[in-house]
Amino acid sequence: MRFSAELKKLVLFAITGLALLGSAPICPAQQEESRPKRVLVLYTYEHGSPWETVIDDSLRTTLKSKSTAPIELHVEHTDRVAHPNDVIQEKLVDLYRRKYSYPKMDVIIGYGDEVTDILLKYGDELFPEIPIILVTVEQKTVQRDLLKPNMTSLLWGIDIKGTVGLIQEILPEIRHLFVISGSAVTDRALIKLTREALAGYKGGLEIYYLTDITKAELLEKVTQLPKHSVLYYLAFGRDADGKTFVPHEVMATVSERANAPTFGLVNTYLGHGIVGGLLVSAEFQGQRCADIALRILDGQSPIDILPVRMLNVPKFDWRQLKRWGISEDRLPSGSIVEYKVWSLWEERKREIIAGIAVIIFQALIIVSLFIHRARRNRAVEALTYEKTRLAEAQRIAHLGNWEWNIVTNKLSWSGEVYWIFGIEPNEFGSTCEDFLDMVHPDDREAVDHAVHKALADPNVCYKIEHRIVRPDASERIVHEMGEVTFDDDGRPILMIGTVLDITERKRMAEQLEERLEEIEKLRQRLEEESTFLQKEIKLEHNFENIIGNSNALKALLLQVEQVARTNSGVLILGETGTGKELIARSIHSTSLRKHRPLIKVNCADLPPNLIENELFGHEKGSFTGAIKRHKGRFEAAHGTTLFLDEIGELPLELQTKLLRVLESGEFERVGSSKTFKVDVRIIAATNRDLEAEIQKGRFREDLWYRLSVFPITVPPLRQRKEDIPLLVSFFLKRFNKEMGKTITSVPKAIMDSLLAYHWPGNVRELKNVIERAVITTHGTTLKLMCKFKLEKEKAGPKPQGKGLADIEYQFILETLEKTRWKIEGPGGAAQILELKPSTLRYRMKKLGIQRP
Repeated sequence: MRFSAELKKLVLFAITGLALLGSAPICPAQQEESRPKRVLVLYTYEHGSPWETVIDDSLRTTLKSKSTAPIELHVEHTDRVAHPNDVIQEKLVDLYRRKYSYPKMDVIIGYGDEVTDILLKYGDELFPEIPIILVTVEQKTVQRDLLKPNMTSLLWGIDIKGTVGLIQEILPEIRHLFVISGSAVTDRALIKLTREALAGYKGGLEIYYLTDITKAELLEKVTQLPKHSVLYYLAFGRDADGKTFVPHEVMATVSERANAPTFGLVNTYLGHGIVGGLLVSAEFQGQRCADIALRILDGQSPIDILPVRMLNVPKFDWRQLKRWGISEDRLPSGSIVEYKVWSLWEERKREIIAGIAVIIFQALIIVSLFIHRARRNRAVEALTYEKTRLAEAQRIAHLGNWEWNIVTNKLSWSGEVYWIFGIEPNEFGSTCEDFLDMVHPDDREAVDHAVHKALADPNVCYKIEHRIVRPDASERIVHEMGEVTFDDDGRPILMIGTVLDITERKRMAEQLEERLEEIEKLRQRLEEESTFLQKEIKLEHNFENIIGNSNALKALLLQVEQVARTNSGVLILGETGTGKELIARSIHSTSLRKHRPLIKVNCADLPPNLIENELFGHEKGSFTGAIKRHKGRFEAAHGTTLFLDEIGELPLELQTKLLRVLESGEFERVGSSKTFKVDVRIIAATNRDLEAEIQKGRFREDLWYRLSVFPITVPPLRQRKEDIPLLVSFFLKRFNKEMGKTITSVPKAIMDSLLAYHWPGNVRELKNVIERAVITTHGTTLKLMCKFKLEKEKAGPKPQGKGLADIEYQFILETLEKTRWKIEGPGGAAQILELKPSTLRYRMKKLGIQRP
């Protein structure tokens, strides 16, 4: 007990001593060593910007991983971009003075040009003798003699020339470089640095600076860049209006709207719209800054730490490379491509290869297990394969084979035959009678006959095409062939053969037949149109163009222009030779139907008994000599214009039928009761006085009203004599070219005689006179035949008050008298009048002209 009490006293004494020892004061040296190192970081931008976030994370990670002592990190955001005025700056300085005067900081780190300006100006006042690290783009900070002893610097090291050279390397077609920067202190420092770096740049680029502008103006400009342009984005913390922005957000908007690729300055822009460039690394910058801070914390003086320049890293955004079509092959070696979308192969390459290897290994095991069995069954499989190939070939060709045991009447089919007949094997009775039941009733007798014929004669093969009826009532067409085997007594015992489905072939043949029939119809139509076109081409017109400048002709052409683009009928009146057909062609060529040829019928060229056939066509056998069907001019003119020349010569009995076509567009061919409906525009012409013909009962009044919707009267040549010199010049050039002559002048006396002549034959007569004169003229001056003067004297004044028919009568009669009543051949009246001899005889008969 006594010993125990003494022991308790000793223990109590020891505990008390230890307590007193623990509460003893610690010396200042021990306190300094145990306290954490204090580091103050001043950022220019507001909290949360990507650049500041990456630097801050990198700085903290490096300090934590490399420092042997605890680090107490303090962070301030001056936000000098948003608040650049001096009042705010003085308040910030006062705040930092009161906040960080005690306890003292061990190292001050200033990020950005705005903070650099504050520390250079107020550093001694705020943080006397405390080491300061400046991170800036200001080139002056790399000069040791410009820094205070407690300062060192880490220059961003922006390689502007290198980035521009890189742009030209990967985009050699670029000709315009647009540099973007705002109005903040850092913005201005960067643009100043860029201008200095690119001063006198001889890289073949036109360099423009988009600075001191508002954000709206910037976004408008980048959408209207010229071809072969590129943007180089530095920073845009503040615009010309003083509005502040987060640079990477402005850059993202610029990249989205710009019509040219955008390159950047720092790696935190990557992923926000820039293609890439030689970028300043925020992460690497944080690491380097932490290394310098640790050296100072370990006791090294800032004056002994030389200012350093950051290195640039070629980095690119894979998505922007794809957007602007830039191949990775163009990038310099060592480039880093981020945001790449990997394919499944690229992501799981090793797993895929391993999986394939496992599958191959397993396949080899399986193959080795079955190889013995495969060898044993090779013969069976080969036979099965051949059968399968045969069946497949039959299926593809729609060809089946069959075998008929004639003795037992058992009929066996291959699988393809069942498919052709559209039945299942269990639905077939397997006899010849069951087969015949599936043959089309109309073909059954022919099939049965072919079978019995082959059974009766060894030299006859079974061969036939017939129809079958499937259970679903659909029909197929098959081609069957077979051979009969006979026994020694000549009795048929077996027939084997094939059945081929030729339904599609037959349908294609029918379709081909229909197409050929359609092609034949089109060919006939083209031949008919070609015939009309050839006739039009071969037809010798009075002249190839409308020549003249007289008021009468201008009035005529105005009427042509007014009526051309309508579908109204036109009646052209005028004497022989005035150019009525040319007017009709002018109307058609400027109409909505000009894409189809003008169809012409001269009612005076055809005998009365053939006019109906020519206009409306005829059916085969409708009259003697009608060996094939013939389409008339109305059918050929469907969709185009039909020109009925000399409409006054149309027989009275046909005028009724023509009136019906004009009113309803309907007619029947000769010898047919089928009614045809056509869309035809009618232009008619005559040299007769139709009103007089109506009075004489030779022309229907209702047809006259129908035709004369828009009458046009072609003036005779004597009413537009001022056009004669132009016509003479035109014909002279034409005949010079045709006859190889060089007549260039017309004597005034000849021109006066031409102007004085009455021209009963109008332009056609003038043309003939010039043609004869060119034939007989030698030299360059036109000479007229003496005969023309006699004609001029004989012509005299025409009787007044006569109609067109009377004028035609007189003109034909005078021509016949001149030719001594010679109608055909060279120099005949038909040649002079440019009519067929048959037409001239018909006109003579019509007008009652007889040789005395």
